[in-house]
Amino acid sequence: MKRRILLIFDLNGTLLHRLTHDAEWQSFRALPLVVEQQLKNDLTVNGSKVILRPHIRSLFEALNAAGPFDIAFWTSARPKNAFPMVSQVTKGLFSLDSLLELGRKGYQLNQREMLLLWNERDPVAVAALQAQETAAKAPYTFLWTQSECDAIPNPATPYKPICRKNLDKVWEAFPGRFDPLNTIMIDDSPEKLTDHAENCLLVREFNVFSLPNFTQDATLLELQAYLLRMAASPVSDVRAYLKEHRGLNS
Repeated sequence: MKRRILLIFDLNGTLLHRLTHDAEWQSFRALPLVVEQQLKNDLTVNGSKVILRPHIRSLFEALNAAGPFDIAFWTSARPKNAFPMVSQVTKGLFSLDSLLELGRKGYQLNQREMLLLWNERDPVAVAALQAQETAAKAPYTFLWTQSECDAIPNPATPYKPICRKNLDKVWEAFPGRFDPLNTIMIDDSPEKLTDHAENCLLVREFNVFSLPNFTQDATLLELQAYLLRMAASPVSDVRAYLKEHRGLNS
């Protein structure tokens, strides 16, 4: 039987663009492409605006329907920012019963508050929400953050080390299930995966300021087609497939 393939997604620059400074937010609002309706559709996490890459829902709906993929996320963001962002990406895949159970315990939070703002609530509510997320239908295998990255000193920015993602940690955490043959990291930053470049599928960075028209970015549709072609192939070692098909359109 063909083994399942683990897809580990980066967040910022791959699936979304997080505007971390007020100056970025003001520049974004001034873009001719930005309209009020779009501002309502994106989200705010701990005061920072997050712009989701076009076709993100289509990508994950297609991957869930395809069958052979396990989905995970690994970001260099801190947990308090990572969890709300991933909750938005996987919105609609949580169990409604578990959300209602939290309400029955006296925490009058609506669904948006529970999924996006849980880290700002009191410790008891946080623990309850974490428990319900664990008990709910899990839309992804794991979510790792800055805490699981290796901090590598960077002479260019001594105050900000490179957060390297060591896939050996994943394989040690899931022995017999995931290994170099069936693991793909999807990222826009090759320097974070120098030790396992053969398991990395690079995508062009999603940056609302550097793209001619970020609302028409089709990268995730290309990625979706690429991964579905892989699923339909007789691949037994993802590294060989990635080497043979280097571009998303190959």
